Amino acid sequence: MSIDKDLLKALTPALAERALSAEVDDQLIEERAEPQAERASQAADRRNRYPAT
Repeated sequence: MSIDKDLLKALTPALAERALSAEVDDQLIEERAEPQAERASQAADRRNRYPAT
């Protein structure tokens, strides 16, 4: 079975974008689920999950 290379080139970035979008959406849902007090008390680098120094 032969895959058209142009089609593959077009679909690969779209697939990557969807995967990254799903990852970001999942992260935002987790952050929204955190209690407000916990979010306020954390002065952390949230991207890397390291506490601020």
